[in-house]
Amino acid sequence: MIFVGCAIYAFPTLLMDAQTLSRLEQQQRLDNCRLVFEEISYQLRAGELPDESKTCEGVSVPNIVRRAGETVRVEHPNPAMLGLREMYVTSESYQVFMLGGEVS
Repeated sequence: MIFVGCAIYAFPTLLMDAQTLSRLEQQQRLDNCRLVFEEISYQLRAGELPDESKTCEGVSVPNIVRRAGETVRVEHPNPAMLGLREMYVTSESYQVFMLGGEVS
């Protein structure tokens, strides 16, 4: 009995169904990508252009960088892979915007 309890503690996803695991993995990818965009916001706050190597996991192209006057906007090149319509950060607010998906 103790072994079963230890196994469930060590491997909490052991008894989860595939759909739940898939949803958790998708949420983890979204969270990891949000953290990348937060790092980009720190670079923008420091007045720097974002490093092109800062991309989300599974993305083979760099983020899209747009300029409108003094404002720099960095966009995810394929937000649909995260279940979103848009994901971006600007030098105006330094806030990461995630639009158009179910984000919990």
